[in-house]
Amino acid sequence: MLFMRELSGAVAASRVAEIMSALSDRGVENAVAGISQSDKAGAKTFEAMLAEADEALVRARHFGRQVMRFDEIVDQRPATCRGLILIADDDPDVV
Repeated sequence: MLFMRELSGAVAASRVAEIMSALSDRGVENAVAGISQSDKAGAKTFEAMLAEADEALVRARHFGRQVMRFDEIVDQRPATCRGLILIADDDPDVV
C-alpha cells in the first residue's frame, strides 16, 4: 500500500508502473496494482479508497494490465482466459 500525496491519479499510476517494471526486471512476475485517488483530503474514507483500489486491482487482472486506476475506463477485451471450471450439481440438498 502506497500513499502518494499531492499526485494526480495519472501521475501516481505512472510512478507505480515504473515500480512494477523494475520488479518485473528483477524477476517478480504477475505483480498487479490497483489505484484509488481522492481529489481532496478526507473526501473519502480509508475503507472506501481501499475498496476502490481492490476493485481496480481486480479489473487490472481481468484486463491483463499491471496497473489500473479505479476511475479508468477500459475499452478492450479481457485478457485471454487460461481455463474455465464449471461445477454444477442438481442435488437440492447440496449447498
